[in-house]
Amino acid sequence: MIAIMDACSILKILQVFFDEKYIEDLKHEFKEVFLTHKVYEEIIDNKHKNFQNDPDSQNRLDNVIRDSYLETLIYYDNYEECHKILEKTIKSKHTWDKNGEYYSASLALYLSREGKEKFYENLLSIVFVTDDAPAEQDLKEFFQINQIGRIINSIDLMTIFYLKERITKNELISYCTALKDLYAKELSFIKNEVESLKKSEKNIKIQIALSQILIFLEEGKYDELKELDGKKDFKKILQSNKRLKHLINDIDTNKLRRKIRTIDERIRQIKNEYIWKV
Repeated sequence: MIAIMDACSILKILQVFFDEKYIEDLKHEFKEVFLTHKVYEEIIDNKHKNFQNDPDSQNRLDNVIRDSYLETLIYYDNYEECHKILEKTIKSKHTWDKNGEYYSASLALYLSREGKEKFYENLLSIVFVTDDAPAEQDLKEFFQINQIGRIINSIDLMTIFYLKERITKNELISYCTALKDLYAKELSFIKNEVESLKKSEKNIKIQIALSQILIFLEEGKYDELKELDGKKDFKKILQSNKRLKHLINDIDTNKLRRKIRTIDERIRQIKNEYIWKV
């Protein structure tokens, strides 16, 4: 199998463990492992996102990224012809930026058609690892109709490491727990940002809107948050406050509470021996 890694999954693994060992495990368990140039850029740009007020963790993560030699995994050959097929398949479902998932999906298609000895020898052999649930949903049909392979997340990857005895069951559970803590930290960061905006804001209407956002955040009402974007007064507020708009988009995209619930369910399954290990 050939693994193509997304930025969010690489970062989650390194932010949880602070250990380049797991990148080496990747190389041992897969025939080949690749990143696209865009994914590498996103890793560098977002590496400190969860440690904005924690310089020690920032330094540790910088060292791990350096020692992982991630840049050696970048795939440089041209595969632009695959972009057209990708865009044709998903154009009605998603407004795609030229982001990491875009290039990774194109690379997955390209590698599924290539081979060292003959064309198509890698059909159904590509594994795209991403923790971006919306991207997974958008790409599912693309992977299926082109017989590319599978899309998995970092917990699935750690489960493979567990089955191959690279980590223990307790380490697998620890990863799930730490990943959940990271998502909770992201949600807490968003709340703090909104509260900070509210304290510094002098416009009463904007203060009321920010209070409403905080209520929705506390209650996990993400659909209501999305609906605020369609209200006239709130739309004006977002247009004049790009920082707030970015935060709202981040909440709507990530569905952090839903991710946390999903991880809780996976932990329950692992503890109750749902994984058959021979």
